[in-house]
Amino acid sequence: MVVRVKVELLNPRTGMKVRTSALVNSAFESGEIPEINVPLPLAGNLGYTLTGAKKIKYEVAGGGQVTTYVLGEIGVKVVVEDRSTSYVKARAVAIEGEEEVILSDKLIQELKIVVVEPASGKWVFRDEPLDRLRESALREVWRK
Repeated sequence: MVVRVKVELLNPRTGMKVRTSALVNSAFESGEIPEINVPLPLAGNLGYTLTGAKKIKYEVAGGGQVTTYVLGEIGVKVVVEDRSTSYVKARAVAIEGEEEVILSDKLIQELKIVVVEPASGKWVFRDEPLDRLRESALREVWRK
């Protein structure tokens, strides 16, 4: 099992929001800017288009490159029952072929997510005690 969290995504340009699960993946290195992979079908639901999107290549683990589209700014917050979190500003990208929302290392840090038991899907917020383990969200896939 891996860790997934429930998130709410907000396109600040259109005001459109969607709730979905997101894979917590520290191997998705984004450098200085927090990034989130938003699959193209979900991106369309939020009002993003590929018209005018910058097309770049990302290096992937194991070698090789994937085509990635920079969609623009997005707000991301974690959705949990017992507390309110704030939106974190990130860059939305669409990695060709990816069907799941994926949080980058920098975005995971900004959202204050700490993976405690990766094989069991357990996590906490950075300001919580380690015995306050939270369950992984179910996987959601976005296909055309």
